[in-house]
Amino acid sequence: MNYLEALEALKNGKDVEYFTGGEWWSLTGLHILYVLLGEDAKFRLKPSKRAVTVNGKTFYSEVDKPEHSSIYYIPDISSEDMYFRAKWINDNFDNRCLERGIVFLNKEDAAGYAKAVLGIE
Repeated sequence: MNYLEALEALKNGKDVEYFTGGEWWSLTGLHILYVLLGEDAKFRLKPSKRAVTVNGKTFYSEVDKPEHSSIYYIPDISSEDMYFRAKWINDNFDNRCLERGIVFLNKEDAAGYAKAVLGIE
């Protein structure tokens, strides 16, 4: 999404995010002017989230497919870090994880989900 599309989405009341420093940030307030008047930026509509509760703890997984080649995390109870880092290539594995509600855009949520499955802190 380019900056004109981002402006149009904002005008239509959509939540827009911009990419900087390896993370996605909400495009709100003064950030709008700073980002839109600055260097070329990468934009997207803010992804929808689904509430998933495991052993009384709620996590928010992705509903929409991440952008191609973006990094995402899934819970992995066999890993020391409790998550698996993957790159979205829209294959069967990616889509199966999305359907099962275990695609997270940060490792903390994926690890927290895995810990909740095991009942540990």
